[in-house]
Amino acid sequence: MSTRRATRTPGAKEPEPTTQEQADQALEEILNDASAGAVIPIEQFDAVAERAEQLDQILENQKRIEKKLDQLLKAGGIEAPKQKRWVQGKNGLEHKEI
Repeated sequence: MSTRRATRTPGAKEPEPTTQEQADQALEEILNDASAGAVIPIEQFDAVAERAEQLDQILENQKRIEKKLDQLLKAGGIEAPKQKRWVQGKNGLEHKEI
């Protein structure tokens, strides 16, 4: 067996954590505090609730943008292939348009 070669450059800065990593870390800390029987500060709860609202808004905006793109493509006479996904049907999995 061979050992893995180190790929880190000496003196290189650590990458900054992303907002998703920060949110995951905050949620993990909250869950660990809750499992230990500690009282969760309201500030942490508010941060998680705010992040959930942001994600809901992002998904809503994405749906609106996709709908507008479909309208523009249709108005321009461009036929875009419909998105399909596999869903459970009466006779097993079926490939249906979204």
